[in-house]
Amino acid sequence: MRPFHPLIFRRTLHYLANLSLGRFVLWCYFIWWLVVLVRYFDPSPLLWLTSLGLSLIIGFALFVNTTASGASRMRLEPWPTFRRSSRRSASPASRRW
Repeated sequence: MRPFHPLIFRRTLHYLANLSLGRFVLWCYFIWWLVVLVRYFDPSPLLWLTSLGLSLIIGFALFVNTTASGASRMRLEPWPTFRRSSRRSASPASRRW
């Protein structure tokens, strides 16, 4: 096993020390999700297919809400559609997070 490179460790610490409140909350949710995933993992294919179906339905509803709920139709670029936190398409009010 290779030793952990000090530069990577410093960059990681710098990143974590300079997180905005919104990104800090997202990291907390991600860590919580990983803990729950490891603790309650179920390999049942039916459960995974149900989860996939629900994710598709919710994702489609969010997409429709994002693009067609205003007075004019908005076209989203592929990466912000996938990522949902693009700095180019974010409004100034949402940049605080």
